[in-house]
Amino acid sequence: SIGIKNSEPLPQPARDTHEKPAKITTEPDTHVRRLGTKFIVEMDLDDVKSENDIKINELESSVEVRARVGDKMYFKIIRKPEQFSISSRRFENGKLYLEFS
Repeated sequence: SIGIKNSEPLPQPARDTHEKPAKITTEPDTHVRRLGTKFIVEMDLDDVKSENDIKINELESSVEVRARVGDKMYFKIIRKPEQFSISSRRFENGKLYLEFS
């Protein structure tokens, strides 16, 4: 018979145990424009005060953007063209700018 050895449990993603789930989840207004060979995505995150409150997860064909303010969560999935990735990002005056090239 084949023995199965006890393995270490898989590491779980770190969770902030004192953070409650958001009461409101909303999709932010988003504007996309092309600038030569680049795409600029402008996202309205009005209540967000700091870039530290924004999490950006770049996947193969999309980008997930999450931003948390109190009981409110902004959540948006942006489809991105093949071969493009985020080349720069900035956050100012309640707007997140993502540049894809």
